[in-house]
Formats: sequence, C-alpha cells, structure tokens
Amino acid sequence: MVTARLGEYLKHKRIRIHHLEDQIGASRSTLSRPIKLGRNIGSHFLEKILNKYDDLNAKWLLTGKGDMLNDLDTINIAADPEGSYTKGASHLLKNVDHIIKNKDAYLELPQFQTLLDSLFLQERYTKGGSGKEK
Repeated sequence: MVTARLGEYLKHKRIRIHHLEDQIGASRSTLSRPIKLGRNIGSHFLEKILNKYDDLNAKWLLTGKGDMLNDLDTINIAADPEGSYTKGASHLLKNVDHIIKNKDAYLELPQFQTLLDSLFLQERYTKGGSGKEK
C-alpha cells in the first residue's frame, strides 16, 4: 500500500511525519493518521510529496516496483535534449543542492561513496598533482 511505502521512505530518510506535513502544507494528522492506520491519502498530497522529495521514486511509491530512491545515475547533463550548458548546469546545481540537503542518506549509498571516491581521485590528477597523496 502507498502509505506503508511512504512510511518506509520517511523512516529510511529519518524524516518525521509532522515535518513532511509542514513541508507540503498539510495540517497535522493529514498524513500521520493514514500512514499509521494504513489508509489512503489524496492524490494531491502524493503530487506535493513527489514534487518536494525528488529522490523518491514515484513508481516505487505507487506500485512497489523498482527502487525506493531514484538512481543517482539519472543526474546527467548530457541528457539535456537541447544540449544547453546553462540548462544542464542549473539542473546539476538543483541536484547538488538536493544532495547536500540529504547528504546523510546519500552517504549511506555505496554507489554514492564510489562516486565521491572517483571525484576526489580525479581532482588530484587534474590539479597538476602527481596523483600521490601528500
């Protein structure tokens, strides 16, 4: 059920239900009661949740299929159909801002740690360094 998966997401991200209600402009118990009792929530609230938490996989939330979190590999400037650097850069900055705000959850993901390790190695080699740690 959608509310059970939403509760699972909130637990995984360590987000309090009341904080979520505040974030989407819902009154108290609008989401907490349905989540606790396994009841349905309105589609307008689902839309607000998915717009606010873009790392939440809509397909998983609605059907239970796929991964809970959207894959970090979807952050790809090259996917910009117009090839616009500015548009791609703003998309990247939006995602970087999201990652910074949710850094604790991302740091738990092994593929994110691998990405960070790769970036730090690349930084060492591109700044004129020898690639050896100092």
